[in-house]
This record gives sequence, C-alpha cells and structure tokens, in this order.
Amino acid sequence: MLGLSLSTGIVIDDAIIVLENIYRHIDEERRSPFEAAITGTREIALAVTATTLSLVVIFLPVAFMGGLVGKFWNSFGLTATFAILVSLLVAFTLTPMIAARILAPAPDVTEPAGGRHAPKPGGLYRALERAYEALLARCLRRRWVVVVVCAAILASGWYLLKTARLEFVVDDDMSEFEVVAEAPPGSSLERSTAIVAAMETEIRTIPEVVTVFSTVGVRGQSQASVTDLSIYVGLTHLSRRARTQEAIKQEVRQRLAAFPGTRASAQQIALIGGGGFRQTPFNLILRGPDLARLEVFARA
Repeated sequence: MLGLSLSTGIVIDDAIIVLENIYRHIDEERRSPFEAAITGTREIALAVTATTLSLVVIFLPVAFMGGLVGKFWNSFGLTATFAILVSLLVAFTLTPMIAARILAPAPDVTEPAGGRHAPKPGGLYRALERAYEALLARCLRRRWVVVVVCAAILASGWYLLKTARLEFVVDDDMSEFEVVAEAPPGSSLERSTAIVAAMETEIRTIPEVVTVFSTVGVRGQSQASVTDLSIYVGLTHLSRRARTQEAIKQEVRQRLAAFPGTRASAQQIALIGGGGFRQTPFNLILRGPDLARLEVFARA
C-alpha cells in the first residue's frame, strides 16, 4: 500500500504528458484526433521512456537491499517499480487510443491562431485558470500572510512529530500469538513435556482459543535447551469475538502464573525472525556482584 500510495502521482505523469501533447497537435496544428494521437505519442516517446526508466533505476535497487531493512522495503521497491512500468505501458497504448476516440477535432477555421474567431479553451479549463490566477494574485498581494501560514504548517508538523506515538512495528490484532516459557532449571525432556501439556490444557479452556501447537527444546529455527517451551495460540477471527487479543494475552499470563517454577510470557509473533524468542516492549537488565540485592531490586 505504501508503494501504491507514493506511486499515485508518478504513474499519472506519463499519461498527462502524452495527453497534453496530443491535445496540442489537435488545437495548434489542426490534426484529426486519430492522427494527433499517433504523431503526438511518437513525438515524445523517447523523452517519456527516459523519464520513466530513470524512476525505475531509483526504486528497483530498493527491492534488493539486504538485512533487516531489505525485508521491509522489498515489497515497496517491487510495487513502485511495476507501477511505474505499467504507467509507461498505459501511456503508450490506452491513453492514445482513448484520446483518438474522445477528443473532439479542432474547428475548421482559416484565421491564424489568436484571431477573433480562433478556438477558445473549454469552459472548465477557463474556470480553473481564472480561479488559479485570482488565488495567485491574492497570495502575491499578501506575501507575509502566506509566509506565516507556511511557517505555521511547518511548526504543526514538528509538533505532531514530537507528540505522536511512533512505533517501528505496530502490535496489531492478528488473531494469533505465542507463549514463550522456561521450565524449572534441570527439568528433563519428560518433565518439560508434561509442563507444556498442562499449559496447553489450561490455554484451551479459554473460549476464543481454536488452535494450540507447542514445541519443546526448540527456539526459533534452532535447537535449544529442553527447558525452552514455545506454544502457538490461534484465536477466532476478530469479527467473531468480543475481546481483543491483548485482553486474551493478559488472561493467559494470569493463568500461567499458577505454574510453579516456570517463567511464561504471552507475546506477539515476531514478523521478522520467526517465533520462539522472547519479545518484550522494553528490556531492563540488572547487573551486580551481589545476587541477593539484585533479587530484591528485581522484585521491587
């Protein structure tokens, strides 16, 4: 959606340039709409193609960026690139075809352009032109007012940037989450399996839960300790339940707190990197040589 939104103004440029040149051939050179469509499109084909390919060169490399940034911008780069290429195809095919059928031929007059009987622009165009000229004249007469308004708009944007809540990845209600837990230290595989089975049973009692899938001894896509537990929880669709995903996650946390010796966390499934790892809004790390005091601070 971001690629399509940003490409809206870009993709119509080619068609506007072609259409304007076709209209110029009809209005100034007195060609028929069919002939003007062919001649006008052929006349600026190289310039439009060069402009479009320059935009493709800008957006296409974005799709091949590596790392974390590349995972986010891959779809954006491909979407913008294909949208621009499709706009070039439409400008050279559909736009001339429709212009040849819809645009009216210029009146057959013998007087030179600008004479008393020369064709005049359409009423809608003239109305827009008069409105623009009137607005421009007012702005030029009140230059300081325009400067103050522009400064106010700029300041309001800075204020919104400072006060608005910004998140890199928004926690959306995806009707699914995961529970990452740790069994008591020293637990065997059988003990961990029994604990995760009991957790599954407890989670299944929640009415909105429809799917539960658990793993033991695996964190993400790699092996880990047998005390590492991961439970995938699938919920009914948002439209068919009254409670939000956050409310259900909070209930899961309260229910799993009853398991002694375990540490459980209900969290969003990571969009990048897969599940199995603990995802928290913030991390607080306490370090020091005195374990007793660290425990006091951690429980405070």
